[in-house]
Amino acid sequence: GTKMNPYSYVFKDNEMGMNLSEITIDSNDNISLVVYSDSNTCSSCAVKSMYRWFELLDTIDSKYGDELKVYFVFAPQKGEMHTLCQSIEASLFDYPIFIDTTNVFKRRNKHLPENPRMHTFMLDRKRNVILVGSPLENESIRKLFFKIANDSIA
Repeated sequence: GTKMNPYSYVFKDNEMGMNLSEITIDSNDNISLVVYSDSNTCSSCAVKSMYRWFELLDTIDSKYGDELKVYFVFAPQKGEMHTLCQSIEASLFDYPIFIDTTNVFKRRNKHLPENPRMHTFMLDRKRNVILVGSPLENESIRKLFFKIANDSIA
């Protein structure tokens, strides 16, 4: 994708990387957590609340390193791109952020449910969904997330 800052990638229609099977930036054989905000969500609002992820991401980093990657995918509304980019720059967020300007992610992953609670999910090494829900928003999901991560990476 087109790099906006060291950690942001802007995807256009013709680019690879937006299928769940292809979402990893590098070719490491790792498990992943994908956090998707579609165009029904205020993307810049979601970015402004990303500080809530810092503690969880620090824990993931220290426990699993490169074995577990976290990816954030934003599909901004038309006209929201500039505000989204400003929000990302201001957030100093240092995890991969994919900006999907043409809803490629949703089109290539047609099985994604409409419910935003199901837009955070964990993928195994073969890119199969193994957990749905946010470990940030739900304590039961959080416990299950760490159990799966421990079992997968052990």
